[in-house]
Amino acid sequence: FATMMVGNTILMGVSMACEEHLVRQLEQVALCPAEFAPRYYATLILLFVMGAFFHGFMRKWRNWTPREFAPIVVLVIFIEETRLNLLASESNPREHFYAYMP
Repeated sequence: FATMMVGNTILMGVSMACEEHLVRQLEQVALCPAEFAPRYYATLILLFVMGAFFHGFMRKWRNWTPREFAPIVVLVIFIEETRLNLLASESNPREHFYAYMP
């Protein structure tokens, strides 16, 4: 939790500083993350917090463990990937997929 929240919060701040042109030195501009806007990181953090809240709620209400969530997550990923592949045109709609690669 801490790694995800701190990392994305720092990236959001850096992205915001770069978009607002608060970074002026040439060597620092080269370090600006050009992949995503601050709104992307804010959405990512919000979705993570909502997911953690939903997991806690379902754990107390239905006594669900991560084992019950795994098939749901795999199913959603499969459906989304299938949808993207069926609707994909000649160009690749995943402009920033390399950002997720290690």
